Amino acid sequence: GVLCASRRLGLPANGQFIGIVGRFDPNKKHLLLIEAFNQLAAQLADARLVIVGDTGAEREKIHAAALASPARDRIHLAGFQADPTPWYQALDLLAAPSIFEGLSNAVLEAMACGVPCLAHTACGNAEVITNGADGFLAPLDSAELLAAELRRVLANQLAGVGQRARARVMRDFSMEAMVGNYARLYREVAGWPF
Repeated sequence: GVLCASRRLGLPANGQFIGIVGRFDPNKKHLLLIEAFNQLAAQLADARLVIVGDTGAEREKIHAAALASPARDRIHLAGFQADPTPWYQALDLLAAPSIFEGLSNAVLEAMACGVPCLAHTACGNAEVITNGADGFLAPLDSAELLAAELRRVLANQLAGVGQRARARVMRDFSMEAMVGNYARLYREVAGWPF
């Protein structure tokens, strides 16, 4: 479970782990998440932030913001991970505040690992997340809004949401589902019977 995964990665054994996975691009909103985490950390003593990734235009700004945080001892910079799976498995929640994504790979990967996501309503996330059932969608345009949503979501029973997230991704977005959907589409276009 989460406890075993976090220990293997050298993370503390306790806490509520919020994560973000991706390149350090302004569109991903890492800095907004760190600002929101600072607000959240002042209210939730066991909140922790895991940042997986290490390349991109905002690398220096993100590292500086993490180091300047009053909760810097609870921000874990994991760096680039060729296999992010164990990092997803250590999370209680993936935060995806980006407003410029189609269908986020990080959201799909987290859900496949049984990790619920809090994602911005502005993206294609509504195609994969059913709000409140297998994840959470909200406008996350400010640090205050993001902090409030993180607080609200972390109060939920996240294990059940994570199980439903995994089931949804396996049913609709796995390789088998994709191949089946393409096959149906080709048969339909060709006029073949189903």
